[in-house]
Amino acid sequence: MTNLAIFASGTGTNAKKIVEHFKDHPTIKVALIVSNKPQARVLELANEPSIEKWVITKEIFNDELLTQNTLEHFNISFVILAGFL
Repeated sequence: MTNLAIFASGTGTNAKKIVEHFKDHPTIKVALIVSNKPQARVLELANEPSIEKWVITKEIFNDELLTQNTLEHFNISFVILAGFL
């Protein structure tokens, strides 16, 4: 399985389209939604049972080892930037 992480900061209109596109894909799934804004509506996409969410601060994002370890924990193959500020 190829797991995707979507990084977004806003309402998630682009992220929602990506989630919908891969919803029934046999080998690709959106596994993680990441936002730097705790109130971002994009995080609502993580209400789906198969999608986790992660709210990060600038300090966490800049900690390459922590970010890498978290992405590895979720077995993320690709990161998609969809309105991530």
